[in-house]
Amino acid sequence: MPLQNGEPPAAFSLREKGVAVMAIYHLSIKIMSRNKGKSAVAAAAYRAGEAIKSEYDGKTYDYTRKSGVVHTEIALPTNAPATYKNRAVLWNSVEKAERYRTAQLAREIELALPVELSQEQNIALVRGYVNSILFRRVCAPTSPYMIQGKATPTRISC
Repeated sequence: MPLQNGEPPAAFSLREKGVAVMAIYHLSIKIMSRNKGKSAVAAAAYRAGEAIKSEYDGKTYDYTRKSGVVHTEIALPTNAPATYKNRAVLWNSVEKAERYRTAQLAREIELALPVELSQEQNIALVRGYVNSILFRRVCAPTSPYMIQGKATPTRISC
């Protein structure tokens, strides 16, 4: 950031005075749909860094060598089947239930987390956000999410 009148930007001045400065806001919501060639199983395997076999196309999506996944978790409403705690079962069920070529399989919510918070605080922040989505029913009844390092955004798939 260039200096204005030979002085540092306001954020640096505030930081020197002990005032907390928050990160820039980032939020992106994308729809995963089959007609765009997307697979919910492939996306879930990639985001979690796991290997999952798709029952829809018979392919195994193996991302076990992927690095940078700090935390993964599946949040479910109280009335959801316990078998959906398994990522493969959950996303294969989604792809099985959505039969049409134009099916919208999931929504991905990508948001930046403040670097000023610890990893545990960021996980709690995302948990609270996901739970508010589940209770307001803005989202489908399943919301896996993962936190990938501090420098990369968090992705929540609904």
